[in-house]
Amino acid sequence: MGDGQPAGAIRVLWLTNLMLPAYARAKGLPWSDREGWLSGCYDRVIDGSLPVELGVAFPGNGGQLTPGRGEMLEPDGVRFYVFPEDLTHPECYDPALESALRAILTDFHPDLVHVFGTEFPHTLALLRTCEAAGIPRNRVLISLQGICGEIAAHYMDGLAGRVQGSRSIRDRIRRDSLAEQQQKMAQRGEREAEALKLAVHVAGRTDFDRRSVLGINPSLQYHVLQETMRGVFYSGETWTGPRRPHTLFASQGDVPFKGLHRLLMAMPQLLAAYPYAHLYVAGNSVIGAPDRSSVTVPDEQQGSTSQRQRVKVPQWLKISGYGKYLQELIRIHHLSAHVTVLGSLSAAQMKEQLLSCETFVCPSTIENSPNSLAEAMLLGVPCVTAAVGGIPSMAGDGREALFFHRDEELTETILRLWGDQALERQLGAQARERALGQHDPAANAAALLGVYKEMMR
Repeated sequence: MGDGQPAGAIRVLWLTNLMLPAYARAKGLPWSDREGWLSGCYDRVIDGSLPVELGVAFPGNGGQLTPGRGEMLEPDGVRFYVFPEDLTHPECYDPALESALRAILTDFHPDLVHVFGTEFPHTLALLRTCEAAGIPRNRVLISLQGICGEIAAHYMDGLAGRVQGSRSIRDRIRRDSLAEQQQKMAQRGEREAEALKLAVHVAGRTDFDRRSVLGINPSLQYHVLQETMRGVFYSGETWTGPRRPHTLFASQGDVPFKGLHRLLMAMPQLLAAYPYAHLYVAGNSVIGAPDRSSVTVPDEQQGSTSQRQRVKVPQWLKISGYGKYLQELIRIHHLSAHVTVLGSLSAAQMKEQLLSCETFVCPSTIENSPNSLAEAMLLGVPCVTAAVGGIPSMAGDGREALFFHRDEELTETILRLWGDQALERQLGAQARERALGQHDPAANAAALLGVYKEMMR
């Protein structure tokens, strides 16, 4: 990068939703693996696979960064920027974002801008201000992640009315009940639609996201770009059988559209057939403190976790209405000994859990292309998934995964898989083969460069 960058390199500014781990590690700051596939893409830039001169802008507190002023990260040769944004209220639009982003564009002066996601107001702000900074909107590419408008529409699918209307003490204090969460997601969907109406280029990877965005703006130029996952999922050990038989692993369960309640309701029938069945859940816990007894924090993550300052709050004050409902299901169905919440996991920890389980389950009511499913497929883990959103573009029912369409089908689908080891091995092998093709780092880097070059014409 910098002086060593090949002649003719494209100067690209990435606008991301969070601080990249590469910067956080270099500065001794905590980081999140929530959008870990960004690290896979970043690695292709710094290893020279992409002839790109890169800048990265992200929201929030950048530690040593001054808003609007960049810092070169050596030896990567990438310039990082931070801009202020209220990430706790992403449904609110602050016009001050426009001037902050304009300052970054003026300082870095990119040939084009690549925005990852439509979930936050900064995407709309960038599109509103880019031309004032000399960047035409046809030099802005938006990579689609989740589709907020679709998430809002399916946010509480399958939940009883009493649950939808519930409000815990935490919800009342924070004004963040399920109904309010859905309303906030709908507001984010409105901002998303405004941004897409201003956009020229979008990149996606599923039939679902293509239909969704072209329904908002039929004149969009849609590019197919698959994502590159984190490096640990491409090398080393793959799934050869469960280390913990009759175990399920789910990657998230903190919001209702991730469908953890569907898994909990399936557990009694699974336990009737397999009394030692167990569910492991990663991600933020909404039912209490995570059980870390079976999780080892790798050395490279120690620095990031040890620096987090946490204020101790009584558990009963932190439980959301949805969390209380999950607790109720666990209590009613006597599942406390059969459910383990693991908390946030690093890539290495996620791989370890996937290799140990018998089945990865995606019970969501809506998804575009969940990275956890892609990672499970790369490892050859047998997968059961809801047939929603963009998932049919990632796997075929009966070929790379088993699909379920209704809540009552979830249990029988898992039982079918657990009763057929040959099917498990077949699904796992075919899933790995498809995922290695869809998420091939070299092919994806070449496709991304092709889109960049097309936009520069």
